[in-house]
Amino acid sequence: MSAQKMQYSRPGGRSLVRRVVVPVLVIVVAVAAVIALGALLPDKPEPELNVDRPVVNVATTVLEPLEEFVDSFTIPAVVEPWATIQIAAEVNAQVARVAAREGELIRPGQPLVYLDRELIEAEYNKDAAQAEYDRRELERLEEAARRGVASEGELDIARTTVRRSEAQLASAKVRLDRTTIYAPTRVHGSQETPDSIGLLNDMQVEVGEFVSPGTPVAELVDISAVKVQVSVPERDVKYIAVGQQATVVVEALYDQSFTGTITFIKATADPRTRTFQTEVRVPNPNLVLRPGMIVRVQLARQRLTDVLMIPLDAVIPLEQGYQVYVVEDGLARQRRVKIGLLRGREAQVLPVGPGEPGYDPAVPSLAAGETLIVRGQRLVGQDQPVRPQPSVAQLLPGSEPAPVGPAVQVETTPPPTPQAEADAL
Repeated sequence: MSAQKMQYSRPGGRSLVRRVVVPVLVIVVAVAAVIALGALLPDKPEPELNVDRPVVNVATTVLEPLEEFVDSFTIPAVVEPWATIQIAAEVNAQVARVAAREGELIRPGQPLVYLDRELIEAEYNKDAAQAEYDRRELERLEEAARRGVASEGELDIARTTVRRSEAQLASAKVRLDRTTIYAPTRVHGSQETPDSIGLLNDMQVEVGEFVSPGTPVAELVDISAVKVQVSVPERDVKYIAVGQQATVVVEALYDQSFTGTITFIKATADPRTRTFQTEVRVPNPNLVLRPGMIVRVQLARQRLTDVLMIPLDAVIPLEQGYQVYVVEDGLARQRRVKIGLLRGREAQVLPVGPGEPGYDPAVPSLAAGETLIVRGQRLVGQDQPVRPQPSVAQLLPGSEPAPVGPAVQVETTPPPTPQAEADAL
């Protein structure tokens, strides 16, 4: 039985070889033949495509450096009077007459309020009479002492009485004088008498009202100069100093600007806001600045020269650094830049040095005098043909600028048809 099985299994193995191996060999031979035939045939020339890059309309500007650029920051603030003077009564009396009106410009030493002086004048007359009597008594004792009928002790008592009565008379004279309340003659510790002390901002008493020492009767505000208190951030306080000028822009006066001077910088920061209170004095000779006005204070950090400023929209951010495009020989050329200071929609550009983000030795930095693409820069690439368009200010009457973007689409050679391919073979 085993021999018979062996005889039947051999023919089946040969048929398996014929069914599998032979077709594989045929395929391999066919592939080799195709490859050999392809190597013998000449190379088919690929049709050349005449593809030209389109010309792009762009808006440009010639870069000119600024001779001076002021790096400044702006802080909102409110106008305050340079000085507020509270005038108070110094004696007990009744208001007899008010001698000034609210809003009036007050002169130095001008009477403001008259108090009833009847009682105080009576006290003064009584003290004056007593002082006169004591002086005469002293004279009689001195004459008696020369005759030897008065002792030295009696003279001492008389002299003391005279000094006491004269002091009482002087006090009564002061009280009598102070029944007229005057404006001060000078303010701010100045040694010069100004033309005016300020405006009468508030008359706080009326006729017939009784006042006592310390009762407020009038408020004067000096606005011949005003002060602006600004809170300077701690990162900027190192740039300012006493005596430095500041620009104050007043919104209520249609953004009119005034020049002030820093007069004081607080030595310690506000623990809540971490800012330093700074006082700016602004001359106000025409009295146009009023306390309570909202202003913007511009303080300079530093002054730079030969600064290159470009529109911020012209800058194209990259993964590393920034780039712009300029026009050179009718083509767009890349320039690498570094952003410095910002002013509104403008940015300061600086050259990019080795080791800085975006540095490429094959791409130069932007320089003054080059023609910068400010519109259409995102539609161009390196060596892209461009056509600069004039600005609106340079157009002739009735003309309009061409739209920014592709201007001419150059026709390219159409791809070969199947028949053409067959003819080429």
